[in-house]
Amino acid sequence: MQKVHGNSEVKAMRRTLQPLLAATAGLALLLTACSGESPTSPKPPDNGGGTGSCTVTITLDATAVTPLAGTAVILRATVRKGGAAVPDGTSVTFTTDFGYFLETGLPSVSKVTQNGFADVTLGATAAGLSKVKAAFECGSAEKSIEYQPVPTNGPFISSITPLSGSCAGGDAVTINGGRFGTDAAGVRVTFGGRPATIQTVADTRIVVLTPARTLANTQVPEAVDVVLTFYSGDVPTGNVIAKNGFTYYCVDPNKRLSLSAVNPASGKPDGGESVTITGNNFLPSASSGVATTRVTFGGASASVVSVSNTSISVLTPRRILANPAVPETVDVAVLVDLGLVSQQSALLANAFTYRSGGSAGACTGTPGLFISTVLPEDPANTGTPDGGEVVVISGGGFTAGGTATTPDRAAVYFGGSQGVTLSVSDNEIRVTTPRRVLASPDKPETVDVRVVIDSGGPKEACVQANSAYTYYPGSYLEPVITSMSPVTGPNDVSTRVTLFGRNFKLPAQVFVGGVEAAVVEIRANEIIFLTPAATGPNSALANTTAQVVVRDTYTGKTYTSPVSFKYYGCPSVNSVVPSAVPWNQATTVTIAGQNFEEPVEITFTAGSYTFRPNVTSVSSSLITLVMPAIDPLLTGLAGCNDVVGDLTLRFPTLASDACGEVVTSFTYSIKPMTIVGATPNQLNQDGTPFGSAIGGAQALITVVGTNFGDPMTVTLTKNGAPVSGTPVNNAVVANASQLTFTAPAVPDAALNQQNCIPAGGTGVTGSKFVPTSFGIRVTNARTGCSVDLPNVLIYNPIDTSCRANIVVTGAAPAAATICTAYPGGTFTISGGAPPYTLNATNLPPGLTAVLAGSTITISGTPILAAAGAGQASTPYSATLTVTDAVVSSADGTVTVPITVADPNAPFSITAPVAATFSNAGGTTGNFTALPNPTPGNFPPVNWTVAGGVSGITASGSGQTFAITVDAAVADGTYNLQVTAADTPTCGGPTHTATVSYTVVKNP
Repeated sequence: MQKVHGNSEVKAMRRTLQPLLAATAGLALLLTACSGESPTSPKPPDNGGGTGSCTVTITLDATAVTPLAGTAVILRATVRKGGAAVPDGTSVTFTTDFGYFLETGLPSVSKVTQNGFADVTLGATAAGLSKVKAAFECGSAEKSIEYQPVPTNGPFISSITPLSGSCAGGDAVTINGGRFGTDAAGVRVTFGGRPATIQTVADTRIVVLTPARTLANTQVPEAVDVVLTFYSGDVPTGNVIAKNGFTYYCVDPNKRLSLSAVNPASGKPDGGESVTITGNNFLPSASSGVATTRVTFGGASASVVSVSNTSISVLTPRRILANPAVPETVDVAVLVDLGLVSQQSALLANAFTYRSGGSAGACTGTPGLFISTVLPEDPANTGTPDGGEVVVISGGGFTAGGTATTPDRAAVYFGGSQGVTLSVSDNEIRVTTPRRVLASPDKPETVDVRVVIDSGGPKEACVQANSAYTYYPGSYLEPVITSMSPVTGPNDVSTRVTLFGRNFKLPAQVFVGGVEAAVVEIRANEIIFLTPAATGPNSALANTTAQVVVRDTYTGKTYTSPVSFKYYGCPSVNSVVPSAVPWNQATTVTIAGQNFEEPVEITFTAGSYTFRPNVTSVSSSLITLVMPAIDPLLTGLAGCNDVVGDLTLRFPTLASDACGEVVTSFTYSIKPMTIVGATPNQLNQDGTPFGSAIGGAQALITVVGTNFGDPMTVTLTKNGAPVSGTPVNNAVVANASQLTFTAPAVPDAALNQQNCIPAGGTGVTGSKFVPTSFGIRVTNARTGCSVDLPNVLIYNPIDTSCRANIVVTGAAPAAATICTAYPGGTFTISGGAPPYTLNATNLPPGLTAVLAGSTITISGTPILAAAGAGQASTPYSATLTVTDAVVSSADGTVTVPITVADPNAPFSITAPVAATFSNAGGTTGNFTALPNPTPGNFPPVNWTVAGGVSGITASGSGQTFAITVDAAVADGTYNLQVTAADTPTCGGPTHTATVSYTVVKNP
């Protein structure tokens, strides 16, 4: 095959890709949105020009088709032959014309199938089009992955992990990318328009808790946009959008996926090691299983061996270390119910470590050299001690990075004995096994397989797969344990446990922590046993993690479960130290108790306010967490009172109903503030230091007290009341005992005044501003705490001159008549500081007061105050108040009494008695409006009638009026409203009067 990269080039590519992959851990690793190209239909093999038919079909899916450069993309090849899934262990060859595969660091790799599919992880360090091909026998499929360039400026999103979560919200989600900055206050994250809760912000990743979302149909997942909005202060500077970047699923809370542990937590970079992931709800639906489960280590797909509801057994993927001497820790991600409505995912950060190269004397490898599988060419005939069987070793780097290697230069050893190398390519060696004399003729023996490339040459290197090949006596098949469920149980009773695997046989023993357990049933793929109770003679097992070992009594060989069994006692809390912390600072808190178990979920609840603090360490007796600063306003409990709530501890791995939640009280302390002093305390009226020039820089006041905390507002007070216009909202808190604020100016109206003798005056007829004491009120906007320090600041007036008080003198006629011009009145103003302002109140309607310089004139024509009967005379007590622009407390006021006469009042109607008419009809007597005759300045009266019907008419003029009833009017009683109104010639409201009148026709 054509070589694309030499070893040095591959190493450079890996080191370029590594930081990008670290910043995008778990990138787009779920096949939730696999779309794009259809698989290439397999073509019949040529067979040397003959005819034939191919029954192999391959479909190729990818987690992303347009990723950013540096993003890991997982491709899944699903292989079927003759309409059925190919057997497990079928080798599928992957190649790419751009980038390389993370499993080998090369543009080609061979992966074996599990449940009919094989996964491979593609990486690229630059933008470009990668055409990936999967091939098996006569079938193949291609997929195009177009890597996009990383933006050269501005923030960007490269991936979101996980890509899905519960509609209940509260899931931890990591947004990977770049140029995010580190200021949490400068970014806002929304999921489908709803704000998420930001946990941490780093330049390459943001961790949030998802908001809740109500789905239109709980059975139909909804994909929403993830939007990052960046701010400079309060001004938005731009958005970054991940279109449909997160999918909500309404998963039953009792079926929520959770991860608790990865065991073992470390392994070789070569991969292929058995690892068990424990947790809950790995099988949330009837359709769940290996085919719908995906597990990734640092972005590379692992081979899923088996799945139970509480554990997943996998074979680790290979990882190429950036530096073979430096270990690397990666995230482990799990996705269950792949492609189903109940799909969900979870992630354990930094959960697995790939160990660096071995110590001196160990098999020394080279980058790119690894063994992935050791498989017999003929599975039907394997492991004979006579040797001579053909074994295929798959992996990479077997030709020493481009140096030609002949079969005699690639040595393969089985348990120290060399086999015969038949052929060598860069990713495959075919070898025949050597003969082996078994120590016991009825017991199988497992040996290491070591490959030495360029043996004896300048690039000699070695790679070893431990316990990779087994010699079997006769047709013996060795037992294999894949998983166990449950993995925890209480101390004082036995727990029914099932071991899953294959090749189990009678008789067999099970030991838990060295103590033999009672075996209930043995099947070919299951062993059911009861754990020994951790009491009495077995009390040493209490609260321990015990290995589970199966002993094959036929061979005497033992097999250790990849998952241990955890005995536990119910957790309890003894103390919380400290149990009360300041509300405005993050505080490390230690919870002491017994039987704690990692992981632990802790929530703090006060009223409707709930959050999860950050847990930093967990041991069996101590839990350390950081209680963050809070905003008491959000709790709804603010009011200068402590925020008292509950810390609730939940241990997901403790499945026993007897061990529920542990609740303990916790307090955020809000201490009242005190003020003991403020300096400087002498100020000019405009806030500048006393004695300095007016209009200069305002003074900086320092307040000393206790329990200060942001945000703080300062207001000046006088006699216990706030002074208008003086709040200062930007007080700077230096520490809990000191704050500073810029002194505000105080208005003239807030200063005290005293009487004085104006210049040239002969008596106390003036007033002047004098130095005035003001208090300070300090308020915390979040806690509601407030404290006053009265009379601490003295403001000195800018203007200290004595100004004469305002005096208004004069008189006006006391009598006025409706619709008759008022004779007028004149008043003179003296004192104060012109220009003046006039405020006239309670003048009779129609009269006005006009200010011209220092003279006030009252004039006009009085009119009725309102429509109605009126009254003969109406007294008014008008007030004229004069102010100037400076001395508001020395106003001049004069009272002007005016009585308005109304000759036409009271206005009323004299009505005849109720009228009764025969069928001939007739006319009523006269209605008369009084007084009569109407004065000359009031025209004749207008009459109206309401309540009649056709045939009842009105006639008349002046002050008299009559009602006529025609003969055609129907018999009956009619209740009429007769109204009279005059119209004054001077305008304004009219005199009106109304009477009720009854007309009866033909009684």
